[in-house]
Amino acid sequence: MSQPSRSTDIQPILDRLFGLSRLGIKLGLDHTIKLLECCGNPHKYFRSIHIAGTNGKGSTATFIASILQEAGYKVGLYTSPHLISFNERISINGRLIPNQDIASFFLKFDTEIAKIKSTFYETTTALAFWYFKNNNVDVAVVETGLGGRLDSTNVLLPDVSVITPIGLDHCDRLGETISQIAREKAGIIKKNTPVLVSQKNETALSVIQEEAEKHSAPFILRGKVLEHCIENERSYFLYKEEKYNISLNGLHQCENAALAIETVRSFDTGINKHSIRNGIQQAGWKGRLEKISDKFNIYYDVAHNPQSIGVTLQTIASLYRMRPIGVMVLKDGKNISHISKKIKSRFKSLIVTSISGLGLYPSNVLKEALLKNGIMSNEIPHFETAMKKGQSLIGANRCLLIFGSHYIADKVYNEYDFSFGNGLK
Repeated sequence: MSQPSRSTDIQPILDRLFGLSRLGIKLGLDHTIKLLECCGNPHKYFRSIHIAGTNGKGSTATFIASILQEAGYKVGLYTSPHLISFNERISINGRLIPNQDIASFFLKFDTEIAKIKSTFYETTTALAFWYFKNNNVDVAVVETGLGGRLDSTNVLLPDVSVITPIGLDHCDRLGETISQIAREKAGIIKKNTPVLVSQKNETALSVIQEEAEKHSAPFILRGKVLEHCIENERSYFLYKEEKYNISLNGLHQCENAALAIETVRSFDTGINKHSIRNGIQQAGWKGRLEKISDKFNIYYDVAHNPQSIGVTLQTIASLYRMRPIGVMVLKDGKNISHISKKIKSRFKSLIVTSISGLGLYPSNVLKEALLKNGIMSNEIPHFETAMKKGQSLIGANRCLLIFGSHYIADKVYNEYDFSFGNGLK
């Protein structure tokens, strides 16, 4: 992606924006609706595709946006969280929102934000929609932040709703069972609006289908991905007798791409095969089993829940015969017991570490929790030291996987002097 303009001193404004996090996460639409009214209800001025799910939302959104851009649409993309720069959350045709526009939004609506007591996410959502409207996007591809039914983005009346695979995550807010979580995610389904679904869990599938029927929403289940393989850090797959390749590793990413293909076909039946093929081929999504070294087999993945960690390790196993070395961090509050079932016996050596001030488990706490679940690990409190130790252990035919959080991206990329460049074209 193109980098944001640096001409505006944006840091004081970003500090104020991130300061809104002190208000916490408020599930519900009241504040968002009030703030959007102050902004002129910008979300009513563009078409949209709305995406919920536990895993694959960002990748699917990126594939969709890239295809639509290739087909000639002016496309807004709203995702979260970011890896390095706040601006990553909001883009149009692959160009990140400029600092000047963020500053303009706050200059114009600061009083209303304070009066309404809008949270960080509510404010960021309003900013995204305001920016898309002001720049006359044809369509916005919008990922939910948390859940669906009560997520700030659920003010949209989309052309298409999309639900990616559902698993156990954010159980404290969304429910402790797949059924409960699926119902929250299915809250984005709108009356008579097609819902595209990628789902292997039968319980989740049943709940989503039930909600679709309640809303008379056409229910479209993604077809099966065939003949998947990985070569030179690209995945190749066959879907409905057409061959495709993507710049992301793993069967799960091929399935995300297939869901994107079905979505754009539902959104615009006139989109041709050339636009679809080029769109998914050119799409990139940072921090998803991303090889970050030209010299060594070192990967970074933001996977942080049982399902995403599981598919990441399955892909690693398909690439390397020898078990990987792992450097693991984890956000405080994540269910270590569930995650332990996915990582047990999957690493030759597992190093646990942390970075203070990011809401991560302290390394000693993570080590002890894993031990209670039958997993031995080596604790190295200093993150950069942990990465260096992991690299020293990989050898010629093994890889290093650094994983567990979005919040460590800056440190990872800096350590390996790896460019945070690409994304959409």
